[in-house]
Amino acid sequence: MNEEKKIAGLYIRLSTEDQARERFSLNGQEERLRAMCMYKGYEVYKIYKYAG
Repeated sequence: MNEEKKIAGLYIRLSTEDQARERFSLNGQEERLRAMCMYKGYEVYKIYKYAG
């Protein structure tokens, strides 16, 4: 049986200084999202970052 390949694009956004202080940094978000993708069996295709 063919298994379908799962891919994901990650969108990471930091819009306020408050988010930066609360450890929602771009790098922190990326780490958490990559871990979730690995857990769920997704291959990360591309990462989109917006630092607002």
